[in-house]
Amino acid sequence: MAWTANTTSFTVSGLSSSTTYWFAVLVKDAAGNKNLYAPASVTTAAADTTPPVLSAVSEGTATSTTETLYATSNETGTLYYIVTVNAATPTSAQVSGGKDSTGASAAVAGSSAVTAATAKTISVTGLGNFTKYYYYLAAADAAGNISSVSGGHFATIGDNCIARYQFEGGTSDSVGSYNLSSIGTPAYSTSEVKEGTKSLSLDGSTVLSSSFTLSDTQSISAWIYMTAASGTYPTPVAIGGTGGMQMCYQISDSTLMGVMGNFGVTSFVAFSAGSWHHVVVTGVKSTNTLSIYVDGVQYAGTGVGDYSSETSKITIGDDGTGQYYWKGYIDDVQIYNRVLSSSEVAAMYGSY
Repeated sequence: MAWTANTTSFTVSGLSSSTTYWFAVLVKDAAGNKNLYAPASVTTAAADTTPPVLSAVSEGTATSTTETLYATSNETGTLYYIVTVNAATPTSAQVSGGKDSTGASAAVAGSSAVTAATAKTISVTGLGNFTKYYYYLAAADAAGNISSVSGGHFATIGDNCIARYQFEGGTSDSVGSYNLSSIGTPAYSTSEVKEGTKSLSLDGSTVLSSSFTLSDTQSISAWIYMTAASGTYPTPVAIGGTGGMQMCYQISDSTLMGVMGNFGVTSFVAFSAGSWHHVVVTGVKSTNTLSIYVDGVQYAGTGVGDYSSETSKITIGDDGTGQYYWKGYIDDVQIYNRVLSSSEVAAMYGSY
């Protein structure tokens, strides 16, 4: 090979792993002078056959079309991910190929360079409303070794969600600015949960609220669990107070009511305490149109609303009057400034 003065190294490729090689170097200058250096041995490293290990795999809070995934690999290389509606876990090869467990193309798939021991953030876009997704990740190192598959699941919400309370140990609004203040100290349950790892646990005296102005079209979604009836109309969620829109329990006949306009427009449905139920109330003030959905099933309301006593606030745990406290659990309250369709409610119910 041509050699440049004062060059002290040369890369030799094509060697085998775990092998001892002897190198002898003979140099000759332009005048023909030669010098032979003493031979030296080098043993190449063992082949890397150890796959990377993923840790800190988690998801953020999904919007109507996006989600954020997190993961850390203990080796530098490539992180592969897929998002699918298929719950069955795929192989590492399927994940790296952008496929789900059936071999079909995933809803979303991609890859990104990852640095050893450095948290990686992946932004997933193009998702559908009210859909339960499963995500799977696998990491490959420079030697081509690929990790086992890690993953989890999440559900998207719908367009035009203006407030969401997931009650993961706090009362903040995860999509808007309607953070809740409290009368009493909120408690949280880790045993009775419908979304995430915690739910709001109410003892019949704690109330959460935020300023809020009811629009003409509105929808409230919540998971509710009543442990004991209290007062005449125990109310888990209300917007606009007694003159606005709410869901409440009528003790006299053991029914759950959707209410709008100071009990002017109402819908009744049988309701059982001691278990979780998904409840959605939708309404249009200008046409006095009301629907209540319990566990995905729709019931229409009747009547003429009186909105003169409407207040500008969201209330959770009471109707805003301090009379109708809720005893039990509440999880994943979502408020929309539009009417959710029956198909959307069914899809939302099925996404948990």
